[in-house]
Amino acid sequence: MKKDRARLTYGTVFSVSYGRLVMVLAGTALLTAGNVYLRWSIGEALDTGKLHMSLLAVAGALLILAQAVSYIRQILFVKIQKNLFGRIQSKVLHGSMESLGRNDLGAVTALYTADVGQIDSFANRIVGKAFPDLAGWGITLGLLFWFDLYLGIASILVTVLPAIFLHRMSRPIAKGTGEYQEALEDANQSVITGLYNMESIKASCREENFLRDNEEKLAVLQKKKRKVAIWEALLGVPMLVSAFGTVVLLTALSGWLVLQGRITAGQLLTVVTLTDNIVTFVMSLDNTISVTRRASVSLQRLNAFLEEDQEREGGEEVGQIREIAFRNIRFAYPCRGGMEGVQSMKGIQSTDEVQSMEQERSIEDRSMEGVQSMDEEQSMEGTLSGEIYHGFSETWQRGNLYYVKGGNGEGKSTLIKLLMGIYDLLSGEILINGISSRQYSLTSLREKIVAVPQENVLFQGSIRDNLACGKEVSPQRMEEVCRKTGIHEEILRMPDGYETVLTENGGVLSGGQKQRLCLARALLREGEVYIFDEPTAALDKGNRERFAALLEELCKDRIVVVITHEKELLDGARRVTQIGGSGG
Repeated sequence: MKKDRARLTYGTVFSVSYGRLVMVLAGTALLTAGNVYLRWSIGEALDTGKLHMSLLAVAGALLILAQAVSYIRQILFVKIQKNLFGRIQSKVLHGSMESLGRNDLGAVTALYTADVGQIDSFANRIVGKAFPDLAGWGITLGLLFWFDLYLGIASILVTVLPAIFLHRMSRPIAKGTGEYQEALEDANQSVITGLYNMESIKASCREENFLRDNEEKLAVLQKKKRKVAIWEALLGVPMLVSAFGTVVLLTALSGWLVLQGRITAGQLLTVVTLTDNIVTFVMSLDNTISVTRRASVSLQRLNAFLEEDQEREGGEEVGQIREIAFRNIRFAYPCRGGMEGVQSMKGIQSTDEVQSMEQERSIEDRSMEGVQSMDEEQSMEGTLSGEIYHGFSETWQRGNLYYVKGGNGEGKSTLIKLLMGIYDLLSGEILINGISSRQYSLTSLREKIVAVPQENVLFQGSIRDNLACGKEVSPQRMEEVCRKTGIHEEILRMPDGYETVLTENGGVLSGGQKQRLCLARALLREGEVYIFDEPTAALDKGNRERFAALLEELCKDRIVVVITHEKELLDGARRVTQIGGSGG
């Protein structure tokens, strides 16, 4: 598997737009320098009695510059967020399923929200507060050294000593943030599981279990957050004392230097007015260090996710598929937790079988955690230990219709994922036209192999968009296919026909309507191989007969595979492959 080596660092966070970053930093430095210049000029005016009107022009220019810097800074932050979101999305889409299995949907949502939010807060803090404070401190420090050596040395001492203290004292913040993010992942997963499985929760009267599970996780989350908040509050105490001491020290020292004749009264006023640049920098150190500590945890978490294995890239284009051969294949899911994570990425929740599994594990500990899968069968597969396949062999040839049967958890649906390269074999190989499937491009392979899962997934949008699925399809071709699946007339009876907008997952459509829409969508793909997983589960007798006739027509110049346990289909089948038992 290919590793993604593009690690996130503080530098790469800002690298999305170095030009804008330079503009923001330069503009901020000019604003700070202009502010110091205005205060110094006012102090000098007390000695000379002259206040130059040109200062008004400088003040006006600084106001305009401040608005420009603010605008550019906001654009920079948007680009930083876009870059982080893009990296996560790319990993979700192109990462290998084995590696993604180590991150459930709760973990991924925590990355999107909490971790990206922490890094966004860090960027805002550094560019919007820490750098302006640093620039103000640096310019003021230079001016105080110019006034008198003692003033410069005192300014350094009141800054460096608290910074060293804060650095050491803030270490528990990073540990607490990491624990909080882990608790957030768990809480997110609990809520997501409930949302996907709400029908089962209500049907089985398990609302109390769900609420209790969520309350426990939220209580842990609150405890972790409180721990971080306490440490951050503790950091503010010494900084408040330090800021007060800075004001007293610099004011008293400046007064003494005036009495000694080492600085003028105007310089004394300048020191007093510029003391806030020193105090502000010292006061903000605790927040800056806290934000940096939290961001470092988020960077580590994001990098751990982004460095997961990639799917293989490159390979030959797949031509006409004449034969698919499985040769002594062995496969086992990486681990139980990993499998559940992969299933969570699919965003589909199984029902009765998951509930029975949960009861076996422990209702108290796992009452609503669930296992999310492409189908109910896969949820069973994910819980098994050992291999799903241990030496399975089979050959499918063009122009034939094959049926695959087997018990729950014996790997029928897993076979689709292995063929499409979603998972990698432990050993053995899958040959396409006598060539290992590993030599083919995954994109090309998935274009040629059309798999229709048991769960009928429809997205929010019109029926036409759901059927076309992002491709150009003529209305005539779409209607022709829908007639074959028996859904055309029902679509025409809907309020807006093919333009009827569906809600997420089909909304009010019946199970049979959803299934026939998904079958029509698959036929519009015009692949070389069709694999149907329990395609007649929601169809009535008439539509089952229609589908059976469609299969006979479809297999004349393609490889067609039907995964089913329907007796009616199997009774008339000529080629049946047994999965499990003696079949592997």
